[in-house]
Amino acid sequence: MTHEHRKQPRIDFHLNIAVKGQNGPQRIINFSPSGFFLSTEDPRQYQVGDEICVVMELPNEQAPREFKARVVHVSERGAGVAFMDLQPEDAASVEYCFHIFKHTMPLPGS
Repeated sequence: MTHEHRKQPRIDFHLNIAVKGQNGPQRIINFSPSGFFLSTEDPRQYQVGDEICVVMELPNEQAPREFKARVVHVSERGAGVAFMDLQPEDAASVEYCFHIFKHTMPLPGS
């Protein structure tokens, strides 16, 4: 059994995103108000501690938003990422999206 470090639960949530300065498909496969797991064909492009800028269009938004994030772990499937310095309106948007979809999306592994 692995030790869980997350402070908040995540939901299975699939969303294509862009990571500025990175090539190849990037896709969120699970999501929480504090971060997400980024599935990518080449996880070696990320290192723990990297600060990245992601562009995503949350389903509850009409236009894409940019978010700063930090890579907190890397695996052979991708990278775990934590949001950084969310402005209050961005934090509210992420939180709203999570709470709407947590009732319709399964928890990872369920």
